[in-house]
Amino acid sequence: MRFSRPTLLDLRVFLTHSPTIDHVLLEVDVLRSILIVLLLLVVAGHAYAVPIVLKHSGNRSGSIGSTTFVNADFTITAFADTDDRISSTNVSFTLIHDSASISIDGVGEFQFVSGTRTFVNNFFGIVGFSRPFSTDLFNGPSDPSFLTWDLLTPIAPITGDGEYFRWFSNVITEAGPVRFDEGAGSTSRFEAVPEPNTALLLSLGLTGLASKGRRSLRS
Repeated sequence: MRFSRPTLLDLRVFLTHSPTIDHVLLEVDVLRSILIVLLLLVVAGHAYAVPIVLKHSGNRSGSIGSTTFVNADFTITAFADTDDRISSTNVSFTLIHDSASISIDGVGEFQFVSGTRTFVNNFFGIVGFSRPFSTDLFNGPSDPSFLTWDLLTPIAPITGDGEYFRWFSNVITEAGPVRFDEGAGSTSRFEAVPEPNTALLLSLGLTGLASKGRRSLRS
C-alpha cells in the first residue's frame, strides 16, 4: 500500500485545525475544575444535611439578669448537628443544640449557659424551643409544613402565633437568667438554614468553574 507525500496544503490544514498547547492546557484545567466541583458537591451535600442553624424569633417583655425589657424583638440562634437528632415519639423529634445565643433588641446578645434544644411535633404541626429533656419554653409557630418536617433539612421562614411557658425554671445565660412573660398573644417566627460555610464552599467552587468556562468560550 502506497502513501502519497503530504503537500503544503495538507500541512496548512493540519496546523489550522490542530489545537494549540494553550488550548489543550486550558481544556485540562477546565476538566480538573469540574472534578473539583463534583467533589465539593459530594462533600457539601453531606455537610448540608448535617450542620444546621435554627432560629426562633419573637417579641416579648421580660428580663435577663437584672435588666428588664418591654415588647422587645428577640432572636434565639442555635447550632446543631442533624446526626444528633432524637426521636422521642413517632411524631416528635428533638435536636440538642451544640450552642445557642439570644439577641434582644436594645439589650444585647448573650450565650446560653443552660443546655437548650429545638423540637418539632408532627402531630400538632408545631416547633418550639426548650431545655433538654424538659418542658416547653417557647412554642410556635404552628404550620402545616411541620406536620412532615423532621429537623433534618432547612426550612424557609414561617411566621405564626407564639406561646411562652415556664421561664421561671432557671434558663441561664452568661448575663444571668432570662425570663419572658408567660402566656400567648404574640407573633413567633422560625427558620432552619444550612451552616454558612457549606453554602460558601459550594458557591466558590461553582463560581470558579463558571470563570473557567467563560475563558474557554472566549478562546
